[in-house]
Amino acid sequence: MSDLPIGVQSLVRILYGSVMCCWMISLWRNRRRLLVSERWGGYIEFSPAGDRIHNPAVSIALLAAWTVSAACLAFGVFTIWAAALNAILCRHYFIGLRWKSLARGCGAPGFIANWLAVAVFLLELTAFAGILPELRLSAVRMLRVDFALIFLSAGFYKYFGGYKSGSGMEYGMANPMWGYWSAYFSKIAPGSLLFKVLNFFAWFFEIVAAVLMLIPALMGWGGLLFSAMFVFILTQIRLGFLCHMAILIGCVYSTQGDVLSGWCVSLDAAQVLPVPGAGIQIPVLFQKALAWALTTHTFLIPICFAGLWYNHLGRRRLPGFLQTWLDRYTNWFGVIIWRVFSSDLTRFRVTIFAGAKRETLSRVSRFGESAEFAGGRYQQVYEAITAVCLFTTLNYYPDRKDLFHTKLLRYAKTLESEAGFVRFDIDVINKASDRFVQEHAASYTVDLASGSVIENERIAGWFHPVGQTLVHAGQRPGSYAS
Repeated sequence: MSDLPIGVQSLVRILYGSVMCCWMISLWRNRRRLLVSERWGGYIEFSPAGDRIHNPAVSIALLAAWTVSAACLAFGVFTIWAAALNAILCRHYFIGLRWKSLARGCGAPGFIANWLAVAVFLLELTAFAGILPELRLSAVRMLRVDFALIFLSAGFYKYFGGYKSGSGMEYGMANPMWGYWSAYFSKIAPGSLLFKVLNFFAWFFEIVAAVLMLIPALMGWGGLLFSAMFVFILTQIRLGFLCHMAILIGCVYSTQGDVLSGWCVSLDAAQVLPVPGAGIQIPVLFQKALAWALTTHTFLIPICFAGLWYNHLGRRRLPGFLQTWLDRYTNWFGVIIWRVFSSDLTRFRVTIFAGAKRETLSRVSRFGESAEFAGGRYQQVYEAITAVCLFTTLNYYPDRKDLFHTKLLRYAKTLESEAGFVRFDIDVINKASDRFVQEHAASYTVDLASGSVIENERIAGWFHPVGQTLVHAGQRPGSYAS
């Protein structure tokens, strides 16, 4: 497997650092929710140990350090140390807190940010003189195999999870929470050729791109196809900075002599790309150990995916300690069945109301109704992900109404008002013969004084996915085993 050209690596680092810097700046107004525990009105689950860092004072220092590290990556200053700090913070907030925060690690945007954080760190660490070639190639090979299998898994999830049978892109494109042009697409017949083609392209090209990314001679084309897909998605779907970062992942499959590497050589000659920071001296024994660890992880990745699909598709557990190992290993390294934009997430719309009296509540949420990066709470994509994931609890843990009510109460407490009541209205997106229609399905009112939840479901079981689906009840958060 060929190495990643240094010029392309520098371009990826610069653009990733720039995107992360923009994201961190947009989070400043909302840091009390994403970075702070429920003790201070945040999303993170309370714990005595965790609250030592998940508090308002430390959150300011951490977000400042995170912003500076992103800026250093963009400007090529202290890149290894900046990449290390960024990777640690991404791992903690986007992976480590995935099951301990209402924000679910910021969903797919957080997952992609963490993957690129690890990629940039490993690439920067292995790019300088004194680094063993075997370590560099082990890092590049692991990254390429890892994401190709992530994307291959995502393509198969779409195939088995409804896209093949017509339950996929159309719901998100017609839903104002997610689609930029929902007013237009909601007026198109759900059975139109447009949606059939988009659903087919979604799963088919994901699988094709992933397969190409696994073939050394064709990986450049696979990366190009992957990036092109997210260029299109960027123009259609509200996913925050996910698409910008996903486009960069396609560049990781660039090889020496291709168009992108040649373009980066021209930029470097014109002194547009910043010169990377100085490397660090790493003992040879440590380099060999790290190369062995990366090679071992590369070997374990397909085994992990096989285990996850055995759990999810077969709805079975592995024997004894194997299931325990699989759950712990995949949770630590963030190995998941990536299922962005499945219909169980996009087929309904959440609207939030709050006020002192239950009879006179005012609307507080404005998902998809103003500039996405304006910085307000409901302009952040992770806020939409948080709101939606509150209600997927009804699907994944149907016998745990206590868990669902606890999540609603925790979310209601984060509203920046003296609200006595918070109401969540659910409208489902249904398919008529000639258009999509929204139908009020349920309301859930939280009484903050008593801590109770009043349910009013007009459509019983509204949360059950329609058509073909892979969604089923889980055993516990963090495991695909039933």
